[in-house]
Amino acid sequence: MEVRPQAPTETRRGLILIAPNDLNWAAVRLLLTSMEQVEIIADLTTHEAATHCDNVRAPDVIVAAPLLSGDPTLSLLHRLLSRWDGARVILLVDRLACDNLEEYTEIPDSSCLCWNDLTPQALQHCLLAALEAPLRMVSASVAGGVAAAQAASIPAESHSDRIPARAAEILRGLAAGLTEQQVAVREGISLRTVQRIIADLQAQLDARSLFALGRAVEQLGLL
Repeated sequence: MEVRPQAPTETRRGLILIAPNDLNWAAVRLLLTSMEQVEIIADLTTHEAATHCDNVRAPDVIVAAPLLSGDPTLSLLHRLLSRWDGARVILLVDRLACDNLEEYTEIPDSSCLCWNDLTPQALQHCLLAALEAPLRMVSASVAGGVAAAQAASIPAESHSDRIPARAAEILRGLAAGLTEQQVAVREGISLRTVQRIIADLQAQLDARSLFALGRAVEQLGLL
């Protein structure tokens, strides 16, 4: 059996894991312990355990579950980040529990990934990317869940029953796979006008991406 030498401790990135000690997380723990670039400096399985990690050195990244011992992890994350404000956060969620994540996605330097969307190799690449640079990564299913929740929270009177016809045609064109330039040519308008209309819709519906905008429009029945 081949034994790979581990990287020297001083070159490995410190990681704090906040997750239940159950079979669902066993594969993630195994993956993290196998990564030679990572050193798990604390493995917190309960909220109470967090009160006993004062002597732990500042982590580079915190990998967390949204729930710990049945309670939200959000307050614990904020408490730890107030102590180590330079740490990045990677929240790992189950696709079946992708609701109520808006506050998590607002944490600075955080990523929110759905492990159902990722192979172990893809998850490892995401972890390494988060360790190397302040990238913000959000799984498609998480973005969709957040967009749906945001759309549902918009009061009915805050938008018209239908979006303008030109905006609707632009969205239909984008949904069909056309580029913004192709939509502009088809509609006989400038690319800048297309981009302005999209930006106005995103601002109106509080959608941070085209994907989120499409989900919001669908959820609100605006087309």
